[in-house]
Amino acid sequence: MQGTGVRNSERIATGAGFTIKANHAADRVQIFFDDKPAEETRAALKAAGWHCSRTEGAWQRKLTNAAIASARHLLGADEAIEQAKAEITDVEQRAVYAQERLF
Repeated sequence: MQGTGVRNSERIATGAGFTIKANHAADRVQIFFDDKPAEETRAALKAAGWHCSRTEGAWQRKLTNAAIASARHLLGADEAIEQAKAEITDVEQRAVYAQERLF
């Protein structure tokens, strides 16, 4: 269950098993996991200044650009976005090639 203030939030990134949100009402960046994160992930979050909020059902930090960058870095969200962009570009290039062969 996600805590209060979720309606005043915006999704920053989504990946395999997690969602990163900016909760403006709580002034927090929040990471919601589908399942309990592995011990290694929890240790990395703690080392980077993240705290687990049972009330919110999320790991969170004060809403700053540094917190957003930290969340993206720790969870590999930037790499996932770049991979998705590369896959889209590849599909687009194949579509252009196929279209050129038709004409």
